[in-house]
Amino acid sequence: MTERHNRCPVCGARFRGHAVCSRCGVDLTAVMKPIVEAWALRRRARAALASGSLEEARALLKRAQRRHATPRGHTLMILANWTLRPGE
Repeated sequence: MTERHNRCPVCGARFRGHAVCSRCGVDLTAVMKPIVEAWALRRRARAALASGSLEEARALLKRAQRRHATPRGHTLMILANWTLRPGE
């Protein structure tokens, strides 16, 4: 993921954690929704990994990467795949 994915599609300002662009005032709700959903899925996946629910973690990470792919999400997916052994 490049830095531009966390910027306003209209003016290029960085997201400031608000649904309205701090620079141009455009509504960012539709742009931010998949990012927030992916973040929540990754949070659940980390909890699943920590509790040993590896298949659940892997499924959650796949969904998160489909919603909004990130390098950290990719790394977490590699970890989940690495921890799963054939036949488990």
